[in-house]
Amino acid sequence: MKTLTMSLACSVAFLVFAVLPAEGSLLGWYRFGDDDSGPVDGSDINTTANSSGSFGDMDFNSAHPVYSTEVPGALIYDPIGAATVANAWSLHVEGDDNRERVRVSEPLPSSFTYEVFVRFDDADAANEVFFGDHYRGSADGGWRLKRLPDGTIEAYLRDDPNENEVTVDSVTKIAANGQWHHVALVFDGNAADDTNDTRLYIDYNEDAAGNFPDTGTFASTNNGVFFYGGSSDAGNYDEQERVDEARYFNEVLDSESFLHVVPEPGTMLLALLSLVGLTSRRRWRT
Repeated sequence: MKTLTMSLACSVAFLVFAVLPAEGSLLGWYRFGDDDSGPVDGSDINTTANSSGSFGDMDFNSAHPVYSTEVPGALIYDPIGAATVANAWSLHVEGDDNRERVRVSEPLPSSFTYEVFVRFDDADAANEVFFGDHYRGSADGGWRLKRLPDGTIEAYLRDDPNENEVTVDSVTKIAANGQWHHVALVFDGNAADDTNDTRLYIDYNEDAAGNFPDTGTFASTNNGVFFYGGSSDAGNYDEQERVDEARYFNEVLDSESFLHVVPEPGTMLLALLSLVGLTSRRRWRT
């Protein structure tokens, strides 16, 4: 019953989001195989294409992540482009520093949005940095998203030249049980000081927020590089995770603009029947 209820909720949400207009300036959309040449399940990812935007393609860091056919959904809906794309590949991390990186010459914009689907498979793994450009203790400012041992998703931003930083910890815990989740980090550099300009979304809900001091002074990326995939922040080398459909925008977006998995046809039909049933009951009661 719980699974059915969640499926119906996702289906209804998709029906709503599919008709909503959205805006956004896309800098990078990394699909980890779907736009690459000849991916093979379990083979090394040497480079992965930027499907849209001004950023370049990604290449591997010190070790290769690999292609995986396990994905959050076979079809992904993009509200901004009002388009549905097929999805057959994801990036699989197994061990420390299995990550793809992109080098960018331009600084981080004053406002930005990052989104990604992520899945954790190893319950023993901890402090998994899966998205970002920053190691805590680095000499450069930056940002990153990581999963803590208890399942908390931590967003961390630091601007070393100005010694500003903020840490936002999710209320929702993400278990390492092989289930896909959508995570997004939104930074509003145009917000007034002392406001929650840093927001963390878990599965399309605004889960936590924090204030970055002296809004608007956030520095560029760490040496012009940021990455998707595994990196350890605490000497842990047993990471097991997958990431997919990662996007980067130079402005603030809300959850209506995030990518969504298109429900299976049977689940969509159940959602439609549910809506019809609710409407019929309301009419009967009146």
